[in-house]
Amino acid sequence: MISSNRRQGQALGLLAAFLSLTTIAVYARIAEPTLKKKPSDQDMPFYTVAKGTKSGIKSSERFAIRDEDEWLSLWRRHKRGSMTPEVAPPLDFDEQMVVAVFQGEGTHDCGLIEIDRIRSLPDQVLVTLSEGDVPGGGQSQGEKTTTSCFHIVKTARNELPVTFQ
Repeated sequence: MISSNRRQGQALGLLAAFLSLTTIAVYARIAEPTLKKKPSDQDMPFYTVAKGTKSGIKSSERFAIRDEDEWLSLWRRHKRGSMTPEVAPPLDFDEQMVVAVFQGEGTHDCGLIEIDRIRSLPDQVLVTLSEGDVPGGGQSQGEKTTTSCFHIVKTARNELPVTFQ
């Protein structure tokens, strides 16, 4: 009986250790920069600040933000009407800038807008966008859900003009 309890305790200990390591690995992966394509010398690593399907910004807009006042203003507009208003994440605008894309309001099948790549070219910063499926996509019983998809990232500050494609 004691031997069986000891084995169960060891098994539970191993399971707890495994789950702890798995959790650490998942959180470490989230903190990595987003680079979907094979990196080149021109690629600028970026980190997602916020991404989703509900924004207070209802029109299609693109932003490159290099100062805190603009950032706070954008965040307030983005969170307008939110059931859970959040404080804007702090950023160091001496070292960083924000790149944000808002798809505008549309039906559920509009697709999730996403920043795929940011490259620093000799005369501009080029932001490549893509559109994917909205998580949990599809319509239920003929109803279309209204979305306002967005992706907000932070990257190294660059003073060149920003172009979106």
